[in-house]
Amino acid sequence: MISAFFSRANVAAAAGGFIYFLSYLPYLFLWPRYDLLSHAQKVSACLISNVAMAMGAQLIGMFEGKGTGIQWSNLFDSVTVDDDFSMAQVLCLLLFDSVLYGLVAWYMEAVFPGEYGVPLPSYFFLLPSYWCSSPRMAMVNEKEEEEDAEKAMKGEFIEEEPAGVVSGIKIKHLTKEFKVGNKTRQAVRDLTLNMFEGQITVVLGHNGAGKTTTLSMLTGLFPPSSGRAYINGYDICQDMALIRRSLGLCPQHDVLFDNLTVREHLLFYAQVFNNIAQQLLITVK
Repeated sequence: MISAFFSRANVAAAAGGFIYFLSYLPYLFLWPRYDLLSHAQKVSACLISNVAMAMGAQLIGMFEGKGTGIQWSNLFDSVTVDDDFSMAQVLCLLLFDSVLYGLVAWYMEAVFPGEYGVPLPSYFFLLPSYWCSSPRMAMVNEKEEEEDAEKAMKGEFIEEEPAGVVSGIKIKHLTKEFKVGNKTRQAVRDLTLNMFEGQITVVLGHNGAGKTTTLSMLTGLFPPSSGRAYINGYDICQDMALIRRSLGLCPQHDVLFDNLTVREHLLFYAQVFNNIAQQLLITVK
């Protein structure tokens, strides 16, 4: 869960150890006052997993002091008649903590993905489209498409789009801005482009023209500042998980592992693209 709050692994590792130690400190204040705590206070304290583990260790020690120890028969029993806390409750709270921390990590990674990734709105889990996926091209306004096509045809340097072909990628007024110091730098400005199935589309431009930034937005590395884009009918800001099932990216550097053979590389990427895994396994053999 802690790693979801950090974008760098070394910072997360250092902070994780520090936070892990701090999360144990509340128990040092609760232990001398254990007999004075209400049941609700004990349960609330156990929402911190380290406190729950310390409480469990304390109960084990108290049962050992009685000479019985923790057994299946007394797992749901309290140590004394005055106590209302059992080892079974501690175990249930530890399980609850695991689920709770997992949900927090899932939410934080979705809303604050860090340097790379497309953030979802804070209420994303309330959207039906998140759980059921949005219909393909459901959000594309046909009138807007017609207006864009008409404008493109009027442009002096814009080639008319071919008829009878399907647009696999639709880019509509895509813009990306970066903060550089106190200034805002526009890497991609109002890009509108259709890429057709069955054709090879090449994007040319000088260094800094925004080619890599455009591809980064299409593959979900960066969220667009404004505009929309659709790949196979799915929105890059809402349906990236569905898009990645059919999308591949070859970066500017080699994505190879020194300790893997050629066959192992093929098998690895076959697992990444599950839809071709079985076919590739046969080919590799």
